Amino acid sequence: MYNKKYSEKNSEKNDVNKKVENMKKIEIDKDIKKKLSEIGINKFTDIQNLSIPEIRKGKDVIIKSETGSGKTFAFLIPIIERLEKRNQCLVLAPTRELAKQIFNEFKKISNKYAAIVYGGVPMEKQINQLKKSQIVIGTPGRIMDMIRRRYLDLSKTDIFVLDEFDKMLEMGFRDDVKTIMKYIGKHQKIYVSATINNEIERIVGKNVKKIESHEKKVSKCLKQYYFDTKPREKLRDFLKFVENQDSKILVFCATKASTRYISQKLYNKGIKSFYINGDMTQKKREETLDRFKNGKLRILIATDVASRGIQVDDIDMIINYDCPNDVETYIHRIGRTARQGRNGVAVTFVEMRDYKTFQKIVKRFRNIEKLDSFKKINI
Repeated sequence: MYNKKYSEKNSEKNDVNKKVENMKKIEIDKDIKKKLSEIGINKFTDIQNLSIPEIRKGKDVIIKSETGSGKTFAFLIPIIERLEKRNQCLVLAPTRELAKQIFNEFKKISNKYAAIVYGGVPMEKQINQLKKSQIVIGTPGRIMDMIRRRYLDLSKTDIFVLDEFDKMLEMGFRDDVKTIMKYIGKHQKIYVSATINNEIERIVGKNVKKIESHEKKVSKCLKQYYFDTKPREKLRDFLKFVENQDSKILVFCATKASTRYISQKLYNKGIKSFYINGDMTQKKREETLDRFKNGKLRILIATDVASRGIQVDDIDMIINYDCPNDVETYIHRIGRTARQGRNGVAVTFVEMRDYKTFQKIVKRFRNIEKLDSFKKINI
């Protein structure tokens, strides 16, 4: 008799074995391999294992996987290999912070020149970088500015990466992306996105190869909790809870106004904290991030958009002051703690209006515990 369960188990096992075999078969440039080893990376993640061979073929692809799954190296590794053959590449990111993060990751594994181009800072240094760089990493506004001023010629660009494409559309960059594409000749498109919805599928078209990893990247070192609260009591509950903690905390709010308001309330309590949002100058954002990284601020309050590209590996706790609107956003947020084997905590304040959304989050993770006390949580 045909044993369906046995067959499915065998099939799953064979799929895993194929992935492991494939990982061993993918050879990469020796210099890149050495540099990866120097930063402690000795094997591919699932999304890297799936993406590298397809990108090497020159196919248009869309890469989808969770935060922390290694998407940046998934496209950078095959691109750097192809730069040896005099290819040129443009990487577009929705925020300055993400552009800087991609640039820093690039420099970790390549000695080649790269230009990083974003607004809010003088153009002179960026213009000089453009003259000698095969890869350009930047935000839509400044890239458009460089094109108009004829400092950037994209006619020989044959690889175009749109990182965090979902967020780019949310931020209203669709027309800018279309305009930039007009200046590029025949090229390979690499879309990178945490989500793939109907709008994205409509834009990228049917001929784009979808590469999706279902590997769960939420760390085993992460503990998840929630508070039941009421609108009029939430700020009070939040302040009581935070006062009892001594860890490094990133707080997520729904609006820019909330980040400023909560920061002021924490300051009044004598807690070293500040906010980051899209209304700040680039210099102020960078100064604030540096203070948080260096431990001069214990708490940073941010919106989802402003947090894109924040690369801080020693965050102890994530607090969702405002409950995220969907599971994907929740995963993005909590993925910023419990990194590189460190322990981490995620705490969400849940109002009655959040129940429907939060039920989906609980269903996804199942191990989220309810907090009934404001006591310190040991990390």
